[in-house]
Amino acid sequence: MSETKSQLIYALGLVLLLAIVIAGPFIQKKLEPDAVVMKASPCDLQQGACTAAWEDMSLTLTMGPTPLIALRPIDVGLVLKGVPEQHTVKLRLQGAEMYMGEIRSTLSPKPNMPGLFTGKTYLSICTDIHMIWRATVFIQTPTQLYAAHFNFAAQ
Repeated sequence: MSETKSQLIYALGLVLLLAIVIAGPFIQKKLEPDAVVMKASPCDLQQGACTAAWEDMSLTLTMGPTPLIALRPIDVGLVLKGVPEQHTVKLRLQGAEMYMGEIRSTLSPKPNMPGLFTGKTYLSICTDIHMIWRATVFIQTPTQLYAAHFNFAAQ
């Protein structure tokens, strides 16, 4: 292959990569359904539980063991109160300041423990020493989707 063709392919690859990085968050927002956003209290998942509420509903999210570190398994716990009987719970992790893709997990209800959900997840590796992550909990009921966002720093 000639040097000119190689340079052209390289340049097109860079343009495509740049377009994906720039458009990724905008495309993601378009694909995400409208949700009622629960108000989160200031917290740090590295330090302990985080809570969010909307009307009579509340949730408490825990992740550990701490410190939360990339590529290490993370146990997730979620306690829901005031949520209609039928619902599914999902967790999404993504970079808050840098598009890193998404890590999605479905949280499973604990038998004989109403309102308690558990699951496992991980953080992907990043070239930055400290990365700001956003954990979003989604609660899907038959009539509405609810979401709560929590930002935290991790290595």
